[in-house]
Amino acid sequence: MERPVDVGDSGRLTNEGQTKVPLSVSRPILNFIGKAAGHTLNIGLYYSSCSFSIGPMSTHRDARRNLDGRFRRLRELTNERRPHKGWIRAIRDALGMSREELGNRLGVSQQAVAEFEASEIRGSIQLDTLDRVAAALECDVVYFLVPRRDLDEMVRDQAMQRARTYLSRVSHHSRLEDQQIEETQELEQIQDLAERYIDRRGLWSNRPDVG
Repeated sequence: MERPVDVGDSGRLTNEGQTKVPLSVSRPILNFIGKAAGHTLNIGLYYSSCSFSIGPMSTHRDARRNLDGRFRRLRELTNERRPHKGWIRAIRDALGMSREELGNRLGVSQQAVAEFEASEIRGSIQLDTLDRVAAALECDVVYFLVPRRDLDEMVRDQAMQRARTYLSRVSHHSRLEDQQIEETQELEQIQDLAERYIDRRGLWSNRPDVG
């Protein structure tokens, strides 16, 4: 029987300090990134500051467990929906501030402020613009990606899927050679191979073979 394909050496997280996304990135791009990674994007304006940091970790597994603990606390915030008129308009109205007055703070016209509010509702406002408007409203922009399930679960499911795909090809060749594999034995092989695949380079590749 073929030897399982090794997917390479596990990587290490060496980021220190805060992890930042350039403020020039637009919300639709962040939404696309979040959905591709199985996350939910939340952006809001708040009167309190918030930072998102990842300290140096020895392994991806440690990083996942650290983040999963934080995400469990953040998931409650995903139920907080944006006001139907948008955060900019909602906070501006609550402050009793006109578009002209906000425009004066930003150094733009009231028509520009109206466009900022409309683009926030459309989801096309850029983060640097939202950050400027938030500062003029004495607010902070807070954004985060909240996974819909634990990161450890996502990685294990992906590893199991890759292991099943690989061993299904091996089992097919074995059947052609009249070498049947017991169902229990096959499941054990899948689980063993999945453990090897976890945190290996190429785990999320679309290629049939990894490594």
